[in-house]
Amino acid sequence: MIPNSKLILGPPGCGKTYRLIQEIKAALELGTHPSRIGVISFTRKAIEEMVTRSCAEFSLEPSDFPFMRTSHSFGYNGLGLQTQDVMQGADYEVVGKAVGLNFEGEDKTNIDEGITMPTIGGSGAQYLQMITRARYRMIPLNKEFNEAADRKLHFFKLEQVARQIEEYKRNSNKYDFVDMIEKYIEIGEPPHLDYLFIDEAQDFTPLQWKMAEKLAEFSDKTLLRETMTKPCTVGQGWMLNCLLIPPQM
Repeated sequence: MIPNSKLILGPPGCGKTYRLIQEIKAALELGTHPSRIGVISFTRKAIEEMVTRSCAEFSLEPSDFPFMRTSHSFGYNGLGLQTQDVMQGADYEVVGKAVGLNFEGEDKTNIDEGITMPTIGGSGAQYLQMITRARYRMIPLNKEFNEAADRKLHFFKLEQVARQIEEYKRNSNKYDFVDMIEKYIEIGEPPHLDYLFIDEAQDFTPLQWKMAEKLAEFSDKTLLRETMTKPCTVGQGWMLNCLLIPPQM
């Protein structure tokens, strides 16, 4: 649990984003500079909505909110990475040749518009996805393999792919998208914020939570927004609109 935090909890469409905007408005009215307000979210779409609504509400520009970012964008920018530092389709092709697998796909990475993984297909795609899931979940590779229970895949090949990717990244000084979060947690220097808003908190993986916790350590106040995955009723069947849970000390 993040100390000195509050949780906005409710079903879809209940006004959680509106409440978040009101919290930002209150902070600005108290004299908080926009650059001292941070938002971290699971998707670029959520960040774009937050930036757009904040700018429209307060007559500001997107550049006034430099710390409204996805978790990958926080890592990419916080580590000072450039496009050439990031694993691309051609890099995975080299890895594939070394392990006897095929990594197909197109690069759809756009750092300015939000960071997404290259679309990887071919015979190596499922191995790469399994490795990535294990790292996001912060669990051993064999646990991820056993839980997936995919009999078309082989554990020795999974380990081989994982080792080859790590060796390639080490030799070429490249980062993949999970590295952006892992390395930021390890060596990144978070901004000092007056307010940190964690949006779409229910979708965060354990690794992304570690990043959010690190950002929260350097923030005076933290507010989390979560969407209920199941309907909730209170009293005589009334729908719960929006629940604000007080600070956790």
